[in-house]
Amino acid sequence: MTSDKFKPISNIPKTETKIVLNDWSQPVKKSPLSPAARSKVVNRSGSGYLSPWAETDIGEVAGHGPCSYSNKDCTCYVPYGYVPLYMSCPYCSNKNLSVWTHSGGGCYGPMYISESLYLECKRCYTSGHWKTWQFSCSQHEGYQYATSLASFQDALRLGLALQAGNSQLRDLVKRIGIKLLQEN
Repeated sequence: MTSDKFKPISNIPKTETKIVLNDWSQPVKKSPLSPAARSKVVNRSGSGYLSPWAETDIGEVAGHGPCSYSNKDCTCYVPYGYVPLYMSCPYCSNKNLSVWTHSGGGCYGPMYISESLYLECKRCYTSGHWKTWQFSCSQHEGYQYATSLASFQDALRLGLALQAGNSQLRDLVKRIGIKLLQEN
């Protein structure tokens, strides 16, 4: 059975030309590190490296780039053990939930809470255990007050529950809640 569709090509070259482009005019830079120091450098682009964002759902924001300070679902610092401080005022009866900012020194950076219950401003990096902080909301603006464990737990409980809907925050939020219940 012969076909008119396939015809042999008779003008195929018998040799192959390989062109290699090398720019030998550029000097080869030698690392200033010793061989021992170079062996200790971590290459994060190697085959064993896995980004902390690799297990996100396709619909979730991956946490790259600047976050909005008002985003209670910010996952930028989850790999470092922090979630946004999203709660009502732990001092007064104001039950409006919001993402808290650091007012010290006019910073107004976003506040985050860690599994060890440390609060940290992500703009100026001032940090400390929650018991060392004072709180001020719109109902007593300009006046900052320390708070009790029970009031802090109540203020933070609903905020943590609402953040737990985000899969990247869920496990960390759960551990923060457990640690908060163990505080005394």
